[in-house]
Amino acid sequence: MREINSHQISLRDSAERNAKDLKLIYQELRNIIDEREQLAIAEIHSKLDREQIKYNEDLNKAKHRIEMINDFENNTFGAIVGSEDEI
Repeated sequence: MREINSHQISLRDSAERNAKDLKLIYQELRNIIDEREQLAIAEIHSKLDREQIKYNEDLNKAKHRIEMINDFENNTFGAIVGSEDEI
């Protein structure tokens, strides 16, 4: 009977040690996952910021081109209308 009790105590101690080890391993994995998640989020934000800057630059270029086309049209058609008035 004594042997059985001793064996049960040994098994219980082993189970507690294993549970503590598993908790430590889980926590370590959780920390690694959190760290990589934060890095991924930072990288996504950085890419998004660069894309936003590029988009704004492209938008400004497009607006400038439209202004140039409008100025060209105004100058060209203004010159044509002006020359028709002279005739």
